[in-house]
Amino acid sequence: MERIVGLSSQEAERRLNEFGKNEFCEYQEPNVFTSLAEGIQPQIYIFLIANILLFFYNFLYAIICLIIILIVIIFEVIDDLKIRKKILEVKTYSQKCIVLRDGKKKEIDYTEIVPGDVVFLKPGERIPADGFVLKGSGKVSEEVFDRGIKEKRTISETERKEIIAFKKENPSILLAGSFLVEGEIIMKVEKTGLQTNFAKTPFQEEKREDIKRIEKFVEEINPVIFLVSVVIFFALAFRGQDLILSFSIAAAAAVAGIPYYIYMAAQTTFFTSIAKISKNFFIRKENFINKLQNVNVVCIEKIKNLTLGEKTVKKIYMNKKIIDVTGNGYNPFGEFIYNGKRLGSEELKDINFLSEICAISSCSRIERKSEEDKFEVIGKEIENSLLVFSLKSKIEKIKFAEEIEKLSRERKEKGQIVYTRCKEKGFITIFGNAFSVLEKCKYIWEKGKNEKSDKEKKEIEKKIIELSAAGYETIGIGYKKIDEKGYIFLAVLAIQDPIREDAKEIINNFQARGIEVVILTSEKENLTVDFARKLGILKKGKRAIIAEEFVNASEKERAKIIQNCVVFARANDREKEIIIKELRKTKNVLLVESIAKDKKVLAANCNVVSNGANDIIKFYSDAIGDIAFIPDAIDEANYYEKCLKKIVYSIFTLDFLIIFYVTFTSIIYGTTLNPVVILILNSIADTFSGLSVPERKEYKGQKGEQKEEGKEEGKETKAEKKERLLSIKEVTFSFFICVFVAIASLLIEDPTFGASALIFSFIFVSLSYTHDESIFKKFEVRNFEIAIAMAAFFIFVLFFPIASLLGLRQITFGELVISAGIGIFVL
Repeated sequence: MERIVGLSSQEAERRLNEFGKNEFCEYQEPNVFTSLAEGIQPQIYIFLIANILLFFYNFLYAIICLIIILIVIIFEVIDDLKIRKKILEVKTYSQKCIVLRDGKKKEIDYTEIVPGDVVFLKPGERIPADGFVLKGSGKVSEEVFDRGIKEKRTISETERKEIIAFKKENPSILLAGSFLVEGEIIMKVEKTGLQTNFAKTPFQEEKREDIKRIEKFVEEINPVIFLVSVVIFFALAFRGQDLILSFSIAAAAAVAGIPYYIYMAAQTTFFTSIAKISKNFFIRKENFINKLQNVNVVCIEKIKNLTLGEKTVKKIYMNKKIIDVTGNGYNPFGEFIYNGKRLGSEELKDINFLSEICAISSCSRIERKSEEDKFEVIGKEIENSLLVFSLKSKIEKIKFAEEIEKLSRERKEKGQIVYTRCKEKGFITIFGNAFSVLEKCKYIWEKGKNEKSDKEKKEIEKKIIELSAAGYETIGIGYKKIDEKGYIFLAVLAIQDPIREDAKEIINNFQARGIEVVILTSEKENLTVDFARKLGILKKGKRAIIAEEFVNASEKERAKIIQNCVVFARANDREKEIIIKELRKTKNVLLVESIAKDKKVLAANCNVVSNGANDIIKFYSDAIGDIAFIPDAIDEANYYEKCLKKIVYSIFTLDFLIIFYVTFTSIIYGTTLNPVVILILNSIADTFSGLSVPERKEYKGQKGEQKEEGKEEGKETKAEKKERLLSIKEVTFSFFICVFVAIASLLIEDPTFGASALIFSFIFVSLSYTHDESIFKKFEVRNFEIAIAMAAFFIFVLFFPIASLLGLRQITFGELVISAGIGIFVL
């Protein structure tokens, strides 16, 4: 076997400069051709053909139309590329790895790994680069090109020289992007970054649901627009208009009728929302924002999401007494209380001895984080709680932590894991499930060593049951001297993971938004029910159930239970999957943390996971972050959906007004707007409509919405009026005003005046509803887009007066009025 030797810091730095960072993009980089293919509709190509023909009719019209179309396409592609790249930037997360540097283990970011590095991997971790196994064995789950799940492959250390010589299959090969699902290994890195196989197979993420809906909408109206354009062409041609001009007008109307700006406005609005959400979450999939919309149930699989994640000994049953232990989490300071009084020095002797046994039993270590009383304990959960408990005693503590030896053995007894620890020339200790440890012990400690009788055993078992029913995890601990036979049962430790200080506020935030919190967990029912009651999840009228009972119920009973059940305990993977499917039949469910260990189930169901989750769960998740920020993220996602609806409806209505007006005037008058005016009107309408969407200026944790003082029910406050979006009814009202203006313009036989009044009436009536958040307050923020919009705006305002002054055409009274009116309004 190859000797395990890590790199020096100097050599690692040299190789980092030579090979670059270990970075590979999981998602396909956006490019110009993709943007063009997705952004340009068939009508654009038809118009370009028409524009070529227009050169033979009116050179000036053709040039202006071509410039307008090219400007629109170029700016849309540039903006689309910028936004796609920005969205790509938020869809990442940092992975840490343990490597061997300068002969010592060191935690580094995966991007700093270089060829030649020795990396230590545990189950659930992602393989950060291509390489091979130096030591250990296990199983990996490899990702194929479509990112699907491949069957597990067994890996092991092997003699690579022999394999190369005889051309055998190498079972030690590891590929970046795979996951170690079983065993612990040490690997050596051969290729990093862009040289890995994983980097050469970028993943094309599925389109967002909102984009799919927009595409479907555009596809459905495209045939109608083509049909209307044909009607315009024949109406103008039948009235004696030049065929080339008629074709150009029909093509311009078709372009104006496409709500192409919806894509750009939707992407811009999406990025605004996703950027706000990404302040508190690592976004893995863009569809996360769609899954947040209209959520009415948040399903929590891991109770740890709402706890400190620091299991603490809260009570001790010893010498037939239940003693309370103060202090929460990994703070090694606390007191021992019995009947409301602190224990005296004599009573503390047995506690001190118990603390010594706990210290011997734990392989964890404790480190002070700062000068304040904040500590970090590194090790297994139960052993961490034993170590912290031992430090609360008044005896010398540190020496025990230093003398603790490694785990001597670990085995299962009666389905529960029981651990033993050994200290040279001292004790052998045993700890684990309280019932299993009690069964294993021959003696019981009660002011000393005593034979275990059935009566005493039943009494201890009764206390274990009582503590479990009160929501505690019960751990038994015993010991014996090395030269003795038979363990002595010392005490029952009642352990709880303290609830986070902000846990109730988090639950209240969900409930204030009408979102129900459901706990679906593999934890025992007593722990889960106690937890749910403390947080106000399990209230009057709600119920808890063991998952197996729910799964075994009939479909009719399930449908009834699911309506008011908020706790599902002791659920296995199969039961979790069934319960989630049942919930989703009637509710929009967001899953927090993993709901299963099976990766196929994970891929379908994992929405939000915590930073403490393993790499497999993170990979299949939609986002990584803290549950406390989910209510705000849901608010932002719902706000984005409202924005999107407003944009789609508003832009479509404006585009429809233009093509409607051109069609109507073509049929009635046999003449209409020229292609230049149609395109200018369309550009102004789409740009202004997209810019009129208000933005939420703040994104922070908010408590449940409360009724403001002095607010009458059913009426909006000033703040709400300032922030809210246009409703569909308000936009529809604006639309009908414009239709009446259009009809009036037909009566005075002035198409240009009618078109101008039509579009600008719609814009200004729409903006008047959200004046404080309208375009007038966006000049300072979106300078580039505003400059383009205002340029088009002033060109349109000054076009007719300048054309008249230059003698190109006579200005009509209607054109003069509309130009002067708009100019004065803007100034």
